Amino acid sequence: GAYGIEAAAQTYFGKSTKQLSVAEAAVLAALIKQPEPSATHKGYDPAINQQAALERWNYVVQGMITEGWLDAPGKPKHPTEYPTKTLKKYNPKGNAAFGVNTPYGNVINYVAQEMRDMKLCTDNEAAVTAEMPECRQALSKGGYRITTTIDRSLQEKALAAVRPATKGSELSDQPKTLMAALVSIDPSNGEVRAYYGGDNGTGTDFAGKNYDQNGVISGGHPPGSSFKIYTLAAALENDISIKSRWKGKSFKPEGFENPISNAGHDASCGNSCTLEQSTLKSLNVPFYYITEQIGPDKVLDVAKRAGVSMMWSDNPVKSYDLTKSDPKKLAPAPFYHVLGYGQYPITVLDHANGVATFANQGVYFKAHFVRKVEKQNPVTGKWDLVGSPKLKGQQRIKKDVVADVTSVLEEYPAAVNRRLDNGRKAAEKTGTWELGDPKQPLANGDAWMVGYTPQLATAVWVGNKGNRKAIKDKNGKNISGSSIPGAVFQRFMSDALKGKDKVDFPPAAHVGKDDTGNGEAPPPEQPNCDPLGLFCPGGPNGGGNPGGGNPGGGGTPGGGGDPNLPDFPGRPGGGGGGGGGGGGLLPSTAPRQTY
Repeated sequence: GAYGIEAAAQTYFGKSTKQLSVAEAAVLAALIKQPEPSATHKGYDPAINQQAALERWNYVVQGMITEGWLDAPGKPKHPTEYPTKTLKKYNPKGNAAFGVNTPYGNVINYVAQEMRDMKLCTDNEAAVTAEMPECRQALSKGGYRITTTIDRSLQEKALAAVRPATKGSELSDQPKTLMAALVSIDPSNGEVRAYYGGDNGTGTDFAGKNYDQNGVISGGHPPGSSFKIYTLAAALENDISIKSRWKGKSFKPEGFENPISNAGHDASCGNSCTLEQSTLKSLNVPFYYITEQIGPDKVLDVAKRAGVSMMWSDNPVKSYDLTKSDPKKLAPAPFYHVLGYGQYPITVLDHANGVATFANQGVYFKAHFVRKVEKQNPVTGKWDLVGSPKLKGQQRIKKDVVADVTSVLEEYPAAVNRRLDNGRKAAEKTGTWELGDPKQPLANGDAWMVGYTPQLATAVWVGNKGNRKAIKDKNGKNISGSSIPGAVFQRFMSDALKGKDKVDFPPAAHVGKDDTGNGEAPPPEQPNCDPLGLFCPGGPNGGGNPGGGNPGGGGTPGGGGDPNLPDFPGRPGGGGGGGGGGGGLLPSTAPRQTY
């Protein structure tokens, strides 16, 4: 059931192909002729037909000697002992219908699904024919040669960063209850380059959809503020500029049990928050107002066009296929205005596909795992192409809208201290969603980091393996989007793009009008209070220049101000109107918000 050499290495030896010895590699080479039993031969799986496997192994080793791959000058010596000691014990539950008990298992599930979509196999027993085999049989012994989109190097980098069981990963020393998922896509064609949703293809896929025996679909996670990418784009499409101003103070909408508030109750911009500020500060209140003003169906439509194919309502919990639905019939019910700041669950794969559309200047390609499927012609021996994806990019979001979204998200890496290596520019957005437990009102349940460069788009999620619980790190601190998900994203993207050209994004297009928000006008600029500006806020004598005297001292109390100008503050170090050692009008700096 293991498909592909890497999956086989994990299945038989529990290691990567790079770590295989010559003897172990020969075991896998021996398997290729017939990995599974048939009516006439038991095959060469050592767990099923040990003697035949040994004979075939000796044949392979001898062939490698003959070809000069072994025992030749500068080449390894040939192995003399079959690697029984390192061979994993046979586990009949390790292989399942469409996967294998390795991190590659979920990829195999998607390969099987795409083969079904290409009409190369079926799961309907009544429809099985010689030309239309059952999918499990087609994958394991159908004679197909399948080229996937997964980049082995990027996949290994993803596992090194995100997989809890991998030593040195960002989750390896964190609580064992934590789980993470990562999907990375080539924006130029929709190819999934790396995928991690769990350690096998038979359990829960934390990055994609899961189907139970009754056909109920699960797998979504609330994206929180990372979903604001789509709301921002919807605002721009509706002639709202990033410089428009919005109310930002907490308030309680009619019919709501709890008020709409910002994370950490941030009200630093009051009721005059620009859309750009609101995005960078991850403010919920302005995004609620925006969604209310333009309509949640407009936000849902942008998410759908970008690549979000499914969304879950939360009361009751139900999945909705957005590809088959009219957004106007899904909003405001079941998807209300809180859609605008990410309350409703989506999958990691869909979110990665969505941001890939932004990375590709609004051109959408459906995420896919199969590049081509070939089958050998029994007469000519030639490999004939029998299936491949139909790639056709669609301009689903205007370039100017995407340019403005990206111009804002480019500022985000510095805001959360998640810049990529070597000054590479990236557009990023974090997301955190609360647990929703009244007994733990400050606890988080889901945390995200999504983002892109022109060459690669990635989504990372961190949550719990089982039932939804508070996500805390090894120090007992709440996990937010900028913490562990941010570290995974930063590490993977920096490693994945190492050595690649640095590509800049197009400049901002300045879409929309500035006067479209419900916020207050900005405060007037301070006048030039004296010829040299010495006594204006920010000037050398009255503004926020640091220091000037020892804390609490530095001058005669009350002596820093000019008696002829009683309304002006004293100098920052001179006491006067503000006391010594830093009096005057120093800027108040709030602690950095964790988004």
